[in-house]
Amino acid sequence: MSIRLEGIIKQLQSKQPTRIKCGKLSRNLIKIHGPDSFRFIQGLCTRNLNLIRSPSVKDSLQHVQEKVPLEENQRATSIYTGFLNSFGKVSFDGFVYPYSMTNENEGYIIDIDSNLDSSQILKHFQKFKLRTKVKIEDISHERQIYSILGSSSTTTFENALDRKSTISNGIEEAIANFGFIDPRTELMGLRIAIPSNFPFDVKSVGVGELSENEYKSYRLLRGIPEGANGFPFENCFPSEHLLDKLNGISLNKGCYLGQELTNRTLSTGIIRKRLFPLIKSDFSRLLDHLDQQDPDSWLSLASFAGGLSEEPFPNIGTKIYNDGKMESKGSGKGSIYERMNIIGLGMLRTENLRSPISETILQSEDGSSLSVIPPFWWKGDEKEE
Repeated sequence: MSIRLEGIIKQLQSKQPTRIKCGKLSRNLIKIHGPDSFRFIQGLCTRNLNLIRSPSVKDSLQHVQEKVPLEENQRATSIYTGFLNSFGKVSFDGFVYPYSMTNENEGYIIDIDSNLDSSQILKHFQKFKLRTKVKIEDISHERQIYSILGSSSTTTFENALDRKSTISNGIEEAIANFGFIDPRTELMGLRIAIPSNFPFDVKSVGVGELSENEYKSYRLLRGIPEGANGFPFENCFPSEHLLDKLNGISLNKGCYLGQELTNRTLSTGIIRKRLFPLIKSDFSRLLDHLDQQDPDSWLSLASFAGGLSEEPFPNIGTKIYNDGKMESKGSGKGSIYERMNIIGLGMLRTENLRSPISETILQSEDGSSLSVIPPFWWKGDEKEE
């Protein structure tokens, strides 16, 4: 193992980082449109939908209930949000953005993990439709979702909007018409919702190709849950699964489904357990060669991690122990929620973390030794009491 690890470290040190990579993601898309579409979605999601039109909007009650006008020289964008049940548990997470970036009256797209059951999601929305004047339909066949990662992604976005991109006309046009900065954190780069009939091929636009395994490995390294495993359907709480850390909750938004428990939890500041990124301890030395502020070095490691299939991380649902005591189960049946080869996400009690948290070593019930990766939102060695 040590010989192989040294080889990977040498490759990481010698490899020229790719400053931008693009790849297709597997997603389901739900379109909600009609006269009451804004009010309908606003009453079901945890984030203020007005942020799509006005990123600087204040969360006053008026701004929540009414659709605000698009700010001058402002382009419509997206929000990341959770959809809760009446008990305050997350049904699913997703992105919301206008069906048309230039005409919001055409409705909205709810962009969710393809591993979720579309019929179950449609049923969730239909349950609350009642007499609301909206239409709800699956349009997964109409759009393809792409992720763009790397340190050059934000610059690429800005240049594309100014029509000054030097990368490729194809990717410039796609970003300018259908792209937006990932609202969770700038570390996750850009997302593009490209119509299926739009001529776009990653291999021909002059950027590195991003596999879905690389995307997932990068996301897990940064400690970002997503989709069916990151948010088990109606079986997890928003704060424990980092929805607040991912810009997915508007605290002063007002009434929405599941709002009371969510706001009460976050207002007290008492969140005793959170999802944390973990890596098999045999490979923890790889983290010493990463620049916390440089997404390219993390992307390089994600490329290697995505290919280490013979070094499997413990299975989802596996229990984790810290000094012989079982770590938190969260709302599910075990401590592990997501995995990808040598990395994964586990539910940990913050009070049990060592300082620095990278020195926290855990044991899984299958005998694996796991180390904690400091997530992007962790500020020094603060602990949430």
